Amino acid sequence: MDKRIAVMLLLSLACFTRAVQANEPIKSIKILVTNPIDMARSAADVAISISELRRVASDFKPGAAVVTTSNAKSLEEDAAVLQTEELPSQVDDLDGDGKADELAFQIDLAPLQSRVVTISYGDEDRIWRLRHDYKQRTAALFSKKFEGLGWESERIAYRIYFDQRNAIDIYGKRRPTLQLSLYATPDYVYHMESPEGRDIFQVGDAIGIGAVAAMVNGRLVKIADVKKREWRILASGPVRTIVELEYDGWNAGGKIVHLKSRITQWAGEHGFEHAITADCGDDFTFVSGFTARQEIPVDTSGNGASVKWIATWGKQVVDSGPTARTTMNGQNLGLALLTAASEAKAENDAQNRLVSFHLKNGKAEWYAMAAWDQGGSNRKIEGNQQTFVLPSDAITTKEQFIRAVEESADRIEKPVAIEILSKVASAESAPADTLSPKSKRTPQQAIALLQQEVERTAQSWEPIVRGEPENGNPKAVPGFFTDGDNKTGEWQKQNGYFWTGSFWVGELWQLYVRTHDEKYRKWAELWGSRLIGQELQANHDAGFLYFYSSAMGNDLTHDASLRESALRGAQRLEQLFNPKTNLIASWGVAGDDTIVDTMMNLQLL
Repeated sequence: MDKRIAVMLLLSLACFTRAVQANEPIKSIKILVTNPIDMARSAADVAISISELRRVASDFKPGAAVVTTSNAKSLEEDAAVLQTEELPSQVDDLDGDGKADELAFQIDLAPLQSRVVTISYGDEDRIWRLRHDYKQRTAALFSKKFEGLGWESERIAYRIYFDQRNAIDIYGKRRPTLQLSLYATPDYVYHMESPEGRDIFQVGDAIGIGAVAAMVNGRLVKIADVKKREWRILASGPVRTIVELEYDGWNAGGKIVHLKSRITQWAGEHGFEHAITADCGDDFTFVSGFTARQEIPVDTSGNGASVKWIATWGKQVVDSGPTARTTMNGQNLGLALLTAASEAKAENDAQNRLVSFHLKNGKAEWYAMAAWDQGGSNRKIEGNQQTFVLPSDAITTKEQFIRAVEESADRIEKPVAIEILSKVASAESAPADTLSPKSKRTPQQAIALLQQEVERTAQSWEPIVRGEPENGNPKAVPGFFTDGDNKTGEWQKQNGYFWTGSFWVGELWQLYVRTHDEKYRKWAELWGSRLIGQELQANHDAGFLYFYSSAMGNDLTHDASLRESALRGAQRLEQLFNPKTNLIASWGVAGDDTIVDTMMNLQLL
């Protein structure tokens, strides 16, 4: 075979293969996410194992996936849904082998609500054209500037002193942005008051908040005497950040321990998850907690709670400045630690409020959280403008903080339930009501349907409109419509006729032209009468309002009152003409602004 022919055949085959691949359908896996409690959950955290998804779809592509949801609670309902919501998602490699391990996203759930979530995957080019760019809402950074590893959501930031102190510090945020890179900037003093935020916590010799330590013979032992410390950032994205700390050869009061500490920060949350694994045996006592202020009382969950917690709220914000050691008046900080460990119990020393627990199968986990009453107080709005009005979700009181702690306990005790509905991955189907073949309709059939709906609407609203005086308040007159209900097909009630008021009247006049049926004329005159007399108060929409009602009605009936109304509407447009701009002002006489809609009103002239 001629080499040129062979090459051409190979190129043709390659092009054909790519064309076939490009036309392969996007496949979907359906899961059901359920809120098990009778309270709403906003941004509920969901993480799904990639291995679980591959049991349904062996060809699942984590790197080319998009997550969407509807309010459907079953596959049948979901099949009929026409509009879905995209959920920001991320894929994480948790063991550093370069392969995806989990898919994470957050979802809003009403009380006891179940929502079908669709995970769609396929050709990378097609998926990434469909998928939006998601805002980065969490981050992690290691910096010598702040002496260790930091992690953050837009609400709050934490950093661990990655040395003998092994304590966790807090950066409060007046502005809900990611700020660790700012704190790491050379010569930036993150202890000083700032529109962004600052270091607000005094750790001292305590463990800070949520750090891990041991209790040996009644004495707190920090992770200080360690042969080797390592840190790594496993994930950082729009949904969550995961960091890992590893301590090799920790001398914990004479016991040598190898410990891994994994911290997860979800977007929008005040706290972080802290999970540990260790080789010390399940009888070894670990502790976590937060710095104590002896003058501030401790709130607790009570002995019978499934998720135990301790919390404080009050004057525990350090003063501004690198050398500050005193607390600031007029500002409050909430601190809390939560754990589901069944044998957990409160312990204290001179510097810490603590909770002790043991490992279970070599593992333990807890949740630490903090809230500054100044958090979010300097949000940017409308470009670079700023506001010191706290948002509605701000935590500014002890009552709000304790409620947030209790809600976090509920999430830990009863996490969202996840069920994979799909037996196999399949191409997303069009809604069922669009799959059956439709016969062609004629214009006459369309007009008949229109007449049917016009008569139903007019007969329903005629008694209401007749019950109102003709010279009533135009902003309160009933019986005019602008928006319809997408589910019921009914017109939504409104007060006043707005800029669309004459479209309904014009429709009635058009049906009168076509049918010569007097009922359409009667209805057109009834509704049109509610517009007459308001011509000289109208804005540029006088063109709409009086062309389709008065002018059209005059052309058909030669009614002098309709002619006068149409002329007054045209006079109003003339009054709005500004000779300086050579434009009809949109909103008032002598106005120097106009919008393109004005061009559609010129037909009345």
